[in-house]
Formats: sequence, structure tokens, C-alpha cells
Amino acid sequence: MSTVQTIYDYIQYRPDIQVTIDDLVHVVDQAVRTIAKRLYVLESDLITGQMEVKVFAEVEYTSDTIAFADTGPDTITDSDSKFVTEGFVADMPITTDASGNAGPFKIATAVAGTLTLSATDAVTAALAGSDVTITSDASFGYLPTDFWGLKGKPYIDGKDYTLTPLPSVDVEIAYPSSGEPRHYKIRGTKFYITPSTSTDYTIKADYFQRPTSITTTTATLPFNELFDDLIAEYAVKYFRGAKTDGVPAEILLSKMVIENVDLIANRYDRRAPVEFPQAVDWDNI
Repeated sequence: MSTVQTIYDYIQYRPDIQVTIDDLVHVVDQAVRTIAKRLYVLESDLITGQMEVKVFAEVEYTSDTIAFADTGPDTITDSDSKFVTEGFVADMPITTDASGNAGPFKIATAVAGTLTLSATDAVTAALAGSDVTITSDASFGYLPTDFWGLKGKPYIDGKDYTLTPLPSVDVEIAYPSSGEPRHYKIRGTKFYITPSTSTDYTIKADYFQRPTSITTTTATLPFNELFDDLIAEYAVKYFRGAKTDGVPAEILLSKMVIENVDLIANRYDRRAPVEFPQAVDWDNI
């Protein structure tokens, strides 16, 4: 697979281009993101994957042996080591009734005596000694970190129906208790379900994936090498900063991306065979 170094080696053959590889990393990242945005507009399979969002039935645990540690990543500990037996697992959203540590938090890993939280979650250090209740949230699950939008309809793994967008607040209010999810709503990085789930489920769907940032010279270029030449030419034109007939380089770069991406993407994921023979020979009737 090609890397940033591959593009750098290519550019060295262009005597009119003088650039350091550190400068190139940022330009390659810009090119990748520009290409990805065009693929998003085209709804191309080149930037799609299948997501798995886990939603969990409510779990509640109360104890005076629970403490909070500001350790980066922060943790919630239990000297009685009952987290696993009480049903807490990785990817579960939780809240607490502890002052200053209400949450919500996302469990990154769960072992008997320690819940390690997501790196973006923060707690205030607090020792054990008084009752603390930890409750999991059965109303949502976390979207993939590279989520860029749904492509297909979400469905519960093992079920024979798809979830539909939540039509209104009235419908949401109509489900006061937990059950089998029927509707969904996306808010930020969370995938909400209505009604809240009474069982652990995995929700699947095809989705658009945001490309990983290019930050090092060894970073692998995405798109299965289909656009390596485009990325290289993008870099060349970027560093030249040239104008043609008064047209700024930014416009030329955008036009170049659209033309070259469309040429490949519109054929990459065709929905039917090309030149499929007709069942009836209309020319001879």
C-alpha cells in the first residue's frame, strides 16, 4: 500500500518542486479529506463500512465501596470487585448519583474492581465511604469515532425489521417504559433508541467513514490506491501555487479532484452489470 513517503519519492522527480516531507504530510492529509468529501457527495462505497452500535439494558449497582480516581484515563473503582458480576461491560454509558461525578461516562474497559473510562471523560477524585449508585443508560449507544453519516437503514442484529427515524417527540413520550427499540435518532456522537432497550442488542448499519488523519510519513493512503496519482498531482499543483488564466489554484485543485474522483467512483460501485444483454432482441422484431 502507498504511503506519504511514496508521494514524496514521486515528487522528487519534479525538478520544479522543492518541498520537505513534513510539509507534504499536511498537504496529503488535505488532499485525502477533499477526495473523501467528494466521495461522500457521490455516496460512494469507497468510504463506507458497517457500524456496530451496542445498546444495553439498564444495570444498577449501589455500594459504599465505590471510589473515583483522576488518573488519566480516569477510573471508578470498587473494593468489593462486583462490577463484572453486576453486569457492567465495555462501551456501556453510565451515570452516577455521586456529587461532582454525575456523568454521563463511557466505559472503555471493565474488570471486577475497576471501570476505566473513555479518555475524554473526567471525574473528580473521591474516596469510598458513602453509598454511590451507578446506573447504565438504556436509551442510547455510542457511534463509531469515524462516523460521518448513515448510508443504509439501521437494524437490530438478529431481527427482521429496520429501525425508522423518530417521527416526533410525541412518539418518544408514548414509550414511557423500556422494550424492543423501533425508532432511532442521532445526536452528536450518540445513537438514541425509542423505546429504551430492555435487552442487550447490537445495532448495525452501513455508514460513511471519515478518513483517518494523515500525520506521519509512514501513514497508509486510503482508497485502495485508486487516487494515488491524483493525490500526487494535487500536491504538485498545491506547492506550485500557480494560476491559469487568472483562476486561483484552489479552484483548479477543486475542479481536478471532482473530475478525477467522479471518473473512478461512478464506476467503482455500479449497481448493475454494464451492457447487460436484453431478454428480447428488439432490433429484429
